[in-house]
Amino acid sequence: MFRIIIPTIVILGAIASFFAYTSPQYKAIKSIKLEIASYDSALKDSTKLVTARKSLRDKYNSIPIESQEKLEKILPDNIDNIRFILELQKISKESSGISLKNIKFNAPSNTPVAPGQVAQVSTSTVALQNKPYNQAEMEFTAVGSYSNFLNFLQNLEKSLRIIDIESISFSSTESSGFSASTAPTDVYNFNFKVKTYWLKN
Repeated sequence: MFRIIIPTIVILGAIASFFAYTSPQYKAIKSIKLEIASYDSALKDSTKLVTARKSLRDKYNSIPIESQEKLEKILPDNIDNIRFILELQKISKESSGISLKNIKFNAPSNTPVAPGQVAQVSTSTVALQNKPYNQAEMEFTAVGSYSNFLNFLQNLEKSLRIIDIESISFSSTESSGFSASTAPTDVYNFNFKVKTYWLKN
């Protein structure tokens, strides 16, 4: 009987010791191993991201500066309204006889603008949702002859900046304060409504 009791006590003590000390320690070690594994995985992912970023940066830097500037004009990363207006004025000068007036820039209320720039906010213009880009509207009047107007449209089409013409209407210059005797021949007010785009940050 004594021989049976001692082994039984030893076994019960070992079981109690396992549940009291060994099992919690094992669970703690297992948890630490899982945490280490998650950190290792995150480290590998971050290394991949750094490598991918460096690869993309190297590809971008391999593009000639002139091409980079063209890409920036096609789809900039901010809505620099002053620069956009200057680009339109340059196009109007290239279309001899065209002058711009009544320029109105409508940008969404949440639009980031370039440092030092001021955008006129319009609640009717809302940034596109779930898109990698934003958009803004611009209204202006081009004054000139019909032939100059056609030249302006052609030059606008050749512009690197993405510009969608939403609508065009026209009126004679007589309705803008000119008398019938002083109004220039074949000169009209061409009212434009256009959209432009830029990448979201």
